[in-house]
Amino acid sequence: MNVLFEDPVDRVVFMMNLREKIFLLLALILVTGLCIFAFLSIRRLLDTELYRTLVQTKLSEVLGREVLIGKATPSFWRGVGMPLKR
Repeated sequence: MNVLFEDPVDRVVFMMNLREKIFLLLALILVTGLCIFAFLSIRRLLDTELYRTLVQTKLSEVLGREVLIGKATPSFWRGVGMPLKR
């Protein structure tokens, strides 16, 4: 048995040429950057204060009385939602 390659992954990475290694590195950097961008975008899209004031205003107009909504937090456990508290 060849001691240099104990793990099959080591054998694959070692046998790659420089161009393939650079391509793999750039692909990993791109995927990591896209994940970070998606995370930050989702946080901005789920700005609860923006939606809370919008819902408060629309409900006040429709019901004809003042509506106050307490703290709202985004939730992903039972689908995308926003539980509202008094």
